[in-house]
Amino acid sequence: MPDRNIIVPDTLLADVEEFASRYYLMVTDTYESRESSIGWLGPVIEWTEETAEEYGWEYLDDGGARFIVKIPSTACAAFDGPPLVLKLPIYRDDPRDGRYQSACEANLWAEAPDELRPYLVPVLASGQLYRWL
Repeated sequence: MPDRNIIVPDTLLADVEEFASRYYLMVTDTYESRESSIGWLGPVIEWTEETAEEYGWEYLDDGGARFIVKIPSTACAAFDGPPLVLKLPIYRDDPRDGRYQSACEANLWAEAPDELRPYLVPVLASGQLYRWL
């Protein structure tokens, strides 16, 4: 069973918050300036891939409502745990907005009974308004 007592160092949380703040500005600007609902995510994916590399992270994929970024343990000197996953919402002005999915996941983890927790991925931290998980 995976260790559920992982502590994310403040330095890594600060990096995640900085990255997510940059991402939020870029993705909302891209969404608001899009000309159609087709293809607008291309520049967002490219930005996320390139910017994640700046931090030593790796863009993995999107799940339809959120982008997934791998944070290896080597990306933070103060962290010696397993690789972490950063989930970034894809912003939309409809129910497919990824913040809703992040809120559901965080709340499920927070309220899950002990017997259900072995079947869930732990939510170690989340940003304001679920801008990251």
